Amino acid sequence: MNERYFWVAIIAAVMMWTGNYTYLKSKQLAQPIFLKHYYEIPIEERTPLEFYYVTNKGDTRTVDGISVNGLHFHSSWDGSMFQHEGPIYKDEYIHHQLRSLRVEIHEGKLPIERASDNEWSFTEITPSFNADSGLKQAVDIGYVNLSGKLPQKPPFKFKLSGSSSNRRSKFEMSAKEALLIEKVEIPLLDEFPGLVEMKVNAPQVKHPPVKKDPEDHHEDLNRPWGKVNGTSIQDIEFPIEIGKDDWVSFYTEVDDDSKMYLRFNVWIKGTSAEGEAFEIPIHIWDEPHLDQKDINELISEQQGGEDR
Repeated sequence: MNERYFWVAIIAAVMMWTGNYTYLKSKQLAQPIFLKHYYEIPIEERTPLEFYYVTNKGDTRTVDGISVNGLHFHSSWDGSMFQHEGPIYKDEYIHHQLRSLRVEIHEGKLPIERASDNEWSFTEITPSFNADSGLKQAVDIGYVNLSGKLPQKPPFKFKLSGSSSNRRSKFEMSAKEALLIEKVEIPLLDEFPGLVEMKVNAPQVKHPPVKKDPEDHHEDLNRPWGKVNGTSIQDIEFPIEIGKDDWVSFYTEVDDDSKMYLRFNVWIKGTSAEGEAFEIPIHIWDEPHLDQKDINELISEQQGGEDR
């Protein structure tokens, strides 16, 4: 009788182990999933680019480099926040890890040069792993544009900038001379409406009054967006007249549901009192904070089917 119970226990244990193994295998990725990026960056002598991907916890491979449009760039390191034995990762989830690879784009290898109007862009990379991974095809990483254009001397003095963990940024500046702000251009809004919201606070722009602590210079980074002291650019009648020494504040907020990695400029365009056109870049540098639900959705979108 005791022997019978023994074999029943053994069979139950084997069935449980098989079930756990099958469940674990069902959660494994056949290949790493590269996330979406949108980078518009002026080239430098060495331009660092970082790309993010999700892979299995047990994946021991690292990325040695990438190939782009026939050019090869070596990986300088796998960016990290946490390190342990084996590959370095940015964040960890139940079955997967968020990792990154960083490459330095040397100006001498590019088909464009600084101080030119030329651009070089790509939407795919072919990663090279340090082991025979089977991943030899190009992968979609979103959009990267490198520009040789040099920034203009701005007609503003930058006074204050800041950002917060809720994907909010603030830029304050004063005008060196009288000028007109004629338009604000935000990339990506046609393809991703609502990705970036922007408000402007200037003496000539009417906006609802908001009670503000004059000693708290970063209050607008943390208050609800609807109470930020400014007017949405959709509600502004351009051009905006700016007087000499007037202060102007620009606030930006990235949609909290966005899973893209962003590095690009919002462009403030206008004309000075002397009739000279200007373009002022407001830099957006944003990384999503991905939780387990986000990872499940990313995998589901990539593979099709229900959330894992």
